[in-house]
Amino acid sequence: GDCLFVSDSIKLENGAPTHLRPELMADNLNMDVHDITKRLREEVIPLMADRISNNPGSFPNNATLVEALRKKGINLRYLGTVRLLVSSSSIKRTLMCEMIT
Repeated sequence: GDCLFVSDSIKLENGAPTHLRPELMADNLNMDVHDITKRLREEVIPLMADRISNNPGSFPNNATLVEALRKKGINLRYLGTVRLLVSSSSIKRTLMCEMIT
């Protein structure tokens, strides 16, 4: 026929493909954000806190520490979480200073 693409797997609702409906796209996006945030809080931040705790000399100042966090995808809003997980008192002070400024 004249159709270039025929598929029985695309579900339609009111004539539109259901996977393109804005509310379903928003639900999928919200799930993605939820999954990413969960991974960040449960895996990425604890691993980075361990790295920082094991090598506090590698982060001699605020800028070095903040840059390392950003490179790992850790937003500065999580500084408090990182601070709770690190064991180095000097890093805890550095993080507190960064949180205040």
